Amino acid sequence: QALPDQGSESLGQAMEAENRIVAAFRKFDVQGDGCIHRAELEEVFRKLDPERWTEDKLNLLLSDVQSDDTGRIPVVDWLHSLSSCGEEPAIESAGTTAPQMPRLNFRRLLKEFREMQQAVVRGGSSGIARCELVDESLMVWEVEVSFPDGSVLQRGLDELANSLFDDARRCLQLQARFPPEYPFAPPEIWLRQPRLKYRTAPATFGGKVCNPLLTRAGWHASASMLMVFEQVQSALLDSGAEVDVAVSIKKGYPDSPVVIGLDRTRTSNIAQMGDFRREDMTVISAQEAEIFLGDLGRLEASDKLMLPLELAEEIYGGEGFCGNMMFEVKTRGGRKTHCALLDFGHGIPADHFLLPKWVMDDLLIEERDTVTIRSVHLELCTFAKIQPHSVDFYEALDRSGGDPKTILMQSLRRFSALTEDTSIPIEIAGASYDVNVVELRPAGAVSIISHGDFDVPIDFEAAPDLEDEVALRARQDELVARYRARQEACRDRQVAERSSAEQAASEARRRRFRSLQEAARSSSECSVTEATVELAIRLPGGKQIYRSFPEGAPFAALLHFVLLSEWAETHEPWGVQLMMSFPRRVMQQSDKVTKAMHRSVISVREEAAPTDLEELLRESGQAHGGGIAYDLELPREGFVDDWLPEIDEEAVHARTQKAFEVQRFVRAGVDVVEALARYEAGEVLPPGQAELELGSEERPPPALARVLSRRHSEVIEVSSVPEDADAQITQVMAFTGLPRYLAADFLARYDWDVQEAINQALDHLDGDEES
Repeated sequence: QALPDQGSESLGQAMEAENRIVAAFRKFDVQGDGCIHRAELEEVFRKLDPERWTEDKLNLLLSDVQSDDTGRIPVVDWLHSLSSCGEEPAIESAGTTAPQMPRLNFRRLLKEFREMQQAVVRGGSSGIARCELVDESLMVWEVEVSFPDGSVLQRGLDELANSLFDDARRCLQLQARFPPEYPFAPPEIWLRQPRLKYRTAPATFGGKVCNPLLTRAGWHASASMLMVFEQVQSALLDSGAEVDVAVSIKKGYPDSPVVIGLDRTRTSNIAQMGDFRREDMTVISAQEAEIFLGDLGRLEASDKLMLPLELAEEIYGGEGFCGNMMFEVKTRGGRKTHCALLDFGHGIPADHFLLPKWVMDDLLIEERDTVTIRSVHLELCTFAKIQPHSVDFYEALDRSGGDPKTILMQSLRRFSALTEDTSIPIEIAGASYDVNVVELRPAGAVSIISHGDFDVPIDFEAAPDLEDEVALRARQDELVARYRARQEACRDRQVAERSSAEQAASEARRRRFRSLQEAARSSSECSVTEATVELAIRLPGGKQIYRSFPEGAPFAALLHFVLLSEWAETHEPWGVQLMMSFPRRVMQQSDKVTKAMHRSVISVREEAAPTDLEELLRESGQAHGGGIAYDLELPREGFVDDWLPEIDEEAVHARTQKAFEVQRFVRAGVDVVEALARYEAGEVLPPGQAELELGSEERPPPALARVLSRRHSEVIEVSSVPEDADAQITQVMAFTGLPRYLAADFLARYDWDVQEAINQALDHLDGDEES
């Protein structure tokens, strides 16, 4: 019986299948010690299929299995070796078809993506401005975040946006890349644009964000991606990160690879040599240590470390010691570098060690920070690609007059190892210029110590601020075009605002005019019906109109007559004044028509409307909050999902599955082109050991005498709780992010079926059912 495929079995089923296999092999385990003799194991396979299991295939199958002196093999170790992470499958799998990406993993990714989109719609303090899939796959997201107004980082983003005439650049663009093991392994977060000034932010020169949360030690499977990005935002603000405006105008961080292989320096890719490993080692720079250890210039000029003398016996006397032993230094933020040992030092405390100051600066650590050190084996470098930090590197090479490769190789001889995405200083004519290690072969960390003349092919990636005339001209043309487009958009906006203001003012005048008409009509009623006083009304422009009014008619009757005139209907005056010719005065609302006014002329004077739109709207009785009024509907609480873009889950699942499987090939050392071809041919890798052991972190077992279900106030008796209930609860908690009592509740209601409990929990979290 083969080990279950992660694409068709849940973690619980995988563990159950492994237990069944172990139980079957116990029939051949006469000693009862969990081991089986190699000869016995070979006999089992020959009985199963003597034609298939030839001597050569059995040797290949058992080549990675460590047996003791008597030839006995731990069965569980052998099972894990069949699917060890990062290795090619040891057994041919003819006819194997590509499985679906684990549906639960896909649904967790989809849930996290939806939560990010909801944060975008809600806006507010989260600062998440955009979240989209790259190539329609959930394995890579593109996210834009903003920062508080007035912060150093946001001021830099605003300055860059103004310099480029591009308001879209007011956000920091990040990329989230997910490993196949997610959510049980952390994602990687990379800066995309703009470039931040090196060493002002917790990120490498290549753009990888370093944070304890994004390390396997600091990661927890229940952590939400919204929390991850909030943590990254906070870390960038706290570190005082600054935008490198001068460089970002020309170029951002490197483009993403077509297929993302993720961290090539992870622990499983770098072989351990010996058994030396120390956590919480305190690091001190060579410059700091000179105070009590004397001149350490030789250490500072190298990339090596110096360990306390007390560790010499542990390292040299340990198993697996070899003369070309290297050391890996890993920070709490996940940064790694690799180097050789310079020497053991007298006077260095047992839990301390020394590093060159420039190495500490590149690792983003301070004096007396704690790190982890382990002894490793590194293969010899066969290829390197580097990127100068600035054009100063090229100018220094030109001034030196020497051969670039010769100068580079001479400088590299000071060092012992190279690690991808670290920076090293290159000496040119007595001055130091930093370069970033972009790519190495055959691994992400390599040795450059050679007993003979060390010579390796070196390729260059252009410095971020390097720009040839063609690129400069293209950028200038783009800026001019963008400036003109902005000016045109500004003019269009001004025209639209002016038109909107004029329309609002016209409507306000019309509303005011109608209110004046209505007020005059209601006040002009008079009980006297005989009209005996003839009056001439001179309108603005000189035209006169005539009307007889009853004696004692109120002022409003005159006003109503004027406001019903053709002139008034055409001009819609803001207000009018009526002037008597003799005695010359402005008529008041309390005035009435008298016999003395018979055949006199009343002049009409138009009142000017307020020139300020706000005042005009206010006086016309229209409430306005300032600026031009726009009707913008915002999502109400509880209706955010109605604003989310539609997602074709099947199409996204297909693209995600492809990215998932191809990434596993790439991480196993397969070339990208070959990985794509093998996937299209239907070939897949078996699940690795890390994938089989997902969610198996050790946690203190709680008392399981009974599990309280808060939702239904039920008490589940001990007899109904399985023996591995704690592990099942932990698994559901890790995968869904639910609190413990809810995870136990879902398991209890679905008969302690882990996969069904997770599915139902995700349904509730997605809002597919009533919670």
